Amino acid sequence: MRRQETEVQERKASNIDLCIVLRYRKKILTQKVGNHWFYSGLVRLHILHHAVEGPIFGFGIIEELSRHGYRLSPGALYPLLHSMEQMGYLRSTEERSGRWSRRVYRATPLGRETLREAKEKVRELFAELFEKEAEGSASRPQRRSAKA
Repeated sequence: MRRQETEVQERKASNIDLCIVLRYRKKILTQKVGNHWFYSGLVRLHILHHAVEGPIFGFGIIEELSRHGYRLSPGALYPLLHSMEQMGYLRSTEERSGRWSRRVYRATPLGRETLREAKEKVRELFAELFEKEAEGSASRPQRRSAKA
């Protein structure tokens, strides 16, 4: 009986230790990652959106994303493009121009369908996020300009 009690106490202690370690790691992870974790899904949708519109390439999409406030390095973007390709959302080909070549990505049918579905979800979320603001501005009286 004593042995079982000791094992239970040890398990409880190890669970507490594990919780402390996980909290500590979560705090460090949160400090390192910050809001980027939330934005990563938006970045993937943005990439998919442009790949549906036409062919994209690494540096071009880095520039496009930077125009929208996202700062991605090639070391962050290329693994993302490769994983989207492995998952079937993108397909790539190598295009040559003289001595230079670049990998160009295009959306697959799965990527197009996924973007279509994601647009519906984003539209719903957008409406929910901003509906109170819209209701508030609609109920407020409009200001008249001093020039009237």
